[in-house]
Amino acid sequence: MTQSGRIIPSVFVIAAVTTLSSAPAWCGEDTLRVAKSSPETFSFVPLDIGIEAGIFKNNGIDVQIIGFSGGAKMQQALAADSLDVAFGSGPQMILTAKGAPMMAVAEMAGAPLNFAVIVPYDSPFKTLDDLKGKKIGVSGNPSLSSFMAEEIALTRGWGDNGITPVGIGGTNSGVVAALRTHLVDAVTFDLRVGLQLEQVKEARVLAPCSDYIAHFITHAMFAQDNLIKNKPDALRRFLKSWFEAVTFMASNKAMSVAVASKITGAPTDLEALEYDHLVPKFFSPDGRFKQEDLAAVSKALVMLQSTDKEPDMSKLYTEAFLPR
Repeated sequence: MTQSGRIIPSVFVIAAVTTLSSAPAWCGEDTLRVAKSSPETFSFVPLDIGIEAGIFKNNGIDVQIIGFSGGAKMQQALAADSLDVAFGSGPQMILTAKGAPMMAVAEMAGAPLNFAVIVPYDSPFKTLDDLKGKKIGVSGNPSLSSFMAEEIALTRGWGDNGITPVGIGGTNSGVVAALRTHLVDAVTFDLRVGLQLEQVKEARVLAPCSDYIAHFITHAMFAQDNLIKNKPDALRRFLKSWFEAVTFMASNKAMSVAVASKITGAPTDLEALEYDHLVPKFFSPDGRFKQEDLAAVSKALVMLQSTDKEPDMSKLYTEAFLPR
């Protein structure tokens, strides 16, 4: 489903134009097909901010946003050369080693601030240490959610059986039902869902997963091989635009919340909370791949059963197109 640029209040447009008036103008534009593996997540809102504020246009890039319900279908489209750029998770980097025609070109977000350990609202548990031996709801096994749950036990030295993962599916309704009926003692799930459930006193955010997973690549940006080969300058300008949008977002909360609310469908008060949780520390300011984050993803790939042994991560990414 292709999304077009959205109309925002004129005061935001004026602010954006004023901020970007000194940016160089491009005579022509390169159109890039950009995919979100989850179109309604806050994590990818800088793309929409960049469009609304005219940042991509100022750098000669016309963005066509394409949303997918998960990474698998997005990777199929990338393999078919139906996409130029894709936003996915760090563990998807292993697909390059398996022959996918793509390369990770930027680390978008490191530690998983957007994942949280969520407990029922009336739960007696106050800290992560209270979860030893308890049942943790996960979307599937293996899954990124199960990895987040198992790391609670491993980082605390509880051993492989320190917690009991319970598959509850990856839908909001499934999470709510599992918490409401106390089918599980906690879940590892999207932070926004936890914040939303807190508002109606259905659940509490016990801790963001970044509290015990200090290093990771929650989101990475992938470029299709043909884009890298045939339009490297367009890729450079796209990446430049993305990081300009991240910077712009950090100093323009009102506009960011308004745009995020339209993208996610969540009310502005909830998006304001998510903004405060994520924007200060979540997004990478420059896209550089940190060695500690790469090592954490390498370990996770084995835990997720994506590979039998840890891969050579140096072959799965490039920093050649990042702004200097």
